[in-house]
Amino acid sequence: YPIFVTVLFFTRIPYPVGLFLLVVLSAVLFARSLKPVVKNDWLRKLIFLFILFNPVGMGGEMAYPYRNALMPMVVLIIMSAILAVYLRRGARIKKLLPWGLVGLIFTGFFWNLREDSIWFLPFILVAALITILHFFIEHKKDKQISWKKKAAVCFIALMPLVSIFIWNTGISVANNNTYGIYTTQDRTKTYSAKALGSLIRIDDGADLESDYWVSDEALKLAKEVSPTLAGLNLKPFDDWSKVADYSIWAFRD
Repeated sequence: YPIFVTVLFFTRIPYPVGLFLLVVLSAVLFARSLKPVVKNDWLRKLIFLFILFNPVGMGGEMAYPYRNALMPMVVLIIMSAILAVYLRRGARIKKLLPWGLVGLIFTGFFWNLREDSIWFLPFILVAALITILHFFIEHKKDKQISWKKKAAVCFIALMPLVSIFIWNTGISVANNNTYGIYTTQDRTKTYSAKALGSLIRIDDGADLESDYWVSDEALKLAKEVSPTLAGLNLKPFDDWSKVADYSIWAFRD
């Protein structure tokens, strides 16, 4: 999300306009990806309009500056790229490569947009596998297709997975250069995440249905056994509300 905002800043594009352009891009790519099976131009235009005015991208938290605002459109862009490669698997590499590049740019971007984006991984893996298997089954007796084309189709189908590796490596290198820690983010990685996991597990005597993930009592108990924690400035933690995952954000603060 910071990268998205930074791009808008340097291109002098206002945030609402940038968000709308992302909606347009997702609608265009999805309608375009269906061209091999939806040959009617007007039907594709209707699909474009349906996505363009889909309420999911216009209401609630999707309408204000927050990373969740990007999720529906970015997911649709990745699905468009994967679907387009599958539907065009027998086409020339020149036609496949642009779609592969779309997957390369946006999949790793989405992967780091949230900490729980692993839910999308099964779709990416299965789609790549089906595309490759279907291509080889269709052309197993076609001797005119060179091994170079076969390798290229496999690589393009796997580009979304390669994208995750490239983005994760790039972000980790940047964090290592800036903070001295080779990781993508701190909420599920590093000692910060381990400390949070330990705090959440502390039995503070509260009801299991309590809305407080890390209560003041749990923090007090942790300080008694951890000189390191006791020595930290925890005023930012005290200033935050502790309800639900707010305690996690308070601890990070």
